[in-house]
Amino acid sequence: MNLSFLQILILFFTGIFASLFGSLVGGAAFITIPIMASLGIPLPMTLAANTFSNLGINIGGFNKLRKKDLIDYKLGFYLAFFAFFGSLFGSNLVLKTPATYIKGVLIFALVFSLISLFIKPKRGIIQSENKRIGIVGWILGAILATILGAYAGFLGAGVATFYTYGLIFIFNQSFLESTGTRKIPGLIQAIGGTIVFLINKKVDLLICLSLFFGMYIGSEIGTHYGIKFGNKFIKILSIIITIILLIKFIQ
Repeated sequence: MNLSFLQILILFFTGIFASLFGSLVGGAAFITIPIMASLGIPLPMTLAANTFSNLGINIGGFNKLRKKDLIDYKLGFYLAFFAFFGSLFGSNLVLKTPATYIKGVLIFALVFSLISLFIKPKRGIIQSENKRIGIVGWILGAILATILGAYAGFLGAGVATFYTYGLIFIFNQSFLESTGTRKIPGLIQAIGGTIVFLINKKVDLLICLSLFFGMYIGSEIGTHYGIKFGNKFIKILSIIITIILLIKFIQ
């Protein structure tokens, strides 16, 4: 597809804007996908570019979070394994499930998480010293990652937000810790999805790279200010994005 220089710039700055908050609490796809559609980019190329650009949003800011010791590698790779498994074997099951049921489950999960944040206002704000994970936690994490891996395989909008809440409520992480840890399964899912799109020849490198570099830069900036302003700032941002997600899912 031939893009004008203006369209390339639009994609680049769209990536920056979407990942400024998307890198912290998710929801970037609700910005990038409609913009690409408005530029006349075919849906398969749009989904491919969105998946490819997730490499940028997950690589961006990784080093900053690593230096602050905000990444749980063991947990991250554990979730990545089940997310990859889910993306391979779970997508078919999800696609056979009526969309109404899927949306209903997602809406319930978002509402429950949102209410829980108000009931337990310190959850996700204070970094807990107790990081011991019981067998129930590991099982719930595997289920969560498998479902999100499958969901990411056919839509994926809001996946990072669900990972954030899962890491906070199941694994007792802070918002910043969840931002770091979920980059690992997010990166693995993006690699897997990109490979699929490459095999099916749906990747337009100019579109993908324009969005990728924008997402990378936006993620670096977003992570910098997320660390600077702390967990309370990310919690407020998370509540705003969750409400937007709810509105999108209900529509």
